[in-house]
Amino acid sequence: MNSATGGADVRKYNGVIDCVKQTIQKEGIIRGLYRGQTSLLVREIPGNFMWYGVYEAVCKYYTPEGRTKKDLGIEIHMLGGAAAGVAYWVSSNDMFICYVHIIYLVFLFT
Repeated sequence: MNSATGGADVRKYNGVIDCVKQTIQKEGIIRGLYRGQTSLLVREIPGNFMWYGVYEAVCKYYTPEGRTKKDLGIEIHMLGGAAAGVAYWVSSNDMFICYVHIIYLVFLFT
């Protein structure tokens, strides 16, 4: 229930397509649909660089000489993935917090 409208719920959008149309009409394509993407890219690029680098380093460390990464067991790939995930979030957590605040502030003040 919405007490501001006398108890009736008022829907701002009539589905996803209507939401996209109204957003484009009100704010334009770039500003309306891609707001916050710069901070997202600043987070994603170094984070993915760290993820890939750590995963490959772990796999290379455990690969016996003369063998390939395909010869490793699932536990080494899981260890590499876990270490890579930690490296990703350690390297990009601050930018994730900034991204969330930007998106939150947009919805708070619009």
